[in-house]
Amino acid sequence: MDLGIGKVEIEEVHRYLCGGRGENHEGNPPSPVHPTEIRTSISPSSVVELNTTSALATEAGVLWLYDHGIEGSAEALNRFQHLGKKVFYVTNNSTKTRDEFVAKCEKLGFNTTKAQRDVAQDEILSTSYLTACYLKDLGFNKKVFIVGSIGIAKELEAVGIRHLGVGPDPVLTDLGSLVSQDLKLDPEVGAVVVGFDLHFNFLKMMKAASYTNNPDCVFIATNTDERFPMDAANIVVPGTGSIVAAVETCAGRRAFKIGKPSAYICDAIMKRHQVQYRHPSGKALWVPDTFSSNRGD
Repeated sequence: MDLGIGKVEIEEVHRYLCGGRGENHEGNPPSPVHPTEIRTSISPSSVVELNTTSALATEAGVLWLYDHGIEGSAEALNRFQHLGKKVFYVTNNSTKTRDEFVAKCEKLGFNTTKAQRDVAQDEILSTSYLTACYLKDLGFNKKVFIVGSIGIAKELEAVGIRHLGVGPDPVLTDLGSLVSQDLKLDPEVGAVVVGFDLHFNFLKMMKAASYTNNPDCVFIATNTDERFPMDAANIVVPGTGSIVAAVETCAGRRAFKIGKPSAYICDAIMKRHQVQYRHPSGKALWVPDTFSSNRGD
């Protein structure tokens, strides 16, 4: 059975699938290598032999690319579930809600044949959802200024948090006018969340930096992926990390990171689902996409 892990770093495959540590002799992370198209085969018998109780899989570039499933990925994860192992879909994608990810999983054939049920909402760990969880756990009761997409907004609404900022915000005047009179800041904003925003521009960056200029303003980044996985070698699609870096630069402070490879998402997985993937006996299998977004802190 082909696990279909797609574009991944070679070191990560050895570390997670072949038992390697992914470190050099001094205990430091290996030097980065260029992503390589490889495929790792896991037969039904080898899935049974894996000493794991849980599997955590990154979605883009591992399970699917856009709306096309990667060959063998659904069959492999369904096999894990059939054997009674927990499977979680872990994503840095903040543009969708968990319900939307569930629908996509169902469409591409990810389910457990043993129980004859589809992927459950609590098996999806997205940065849009975890951002809402983080703010809820803080007891946050103000508004959130979002540099990001509707997925973040909907997950915030689900836990009763107000928000603004999603969608186009065109610059309709010159910089002097913005500074002197036209830039309207909402005094109820107490947090800024930066995710992927197709409409990101100078005005949004200016607003985000102005809100976070208040040291009491909570500053969150959903993730810091540099690029989106692409099957076109000559096209670079900037990821959320480029937007986060721009806002952090002018804000003069660092955002709290939610997604992989931050400590927060790792702790959330362990606390919410009792997944001990850091346990020395290796009770969880993590199937990653790139070294930079999946190595542990």
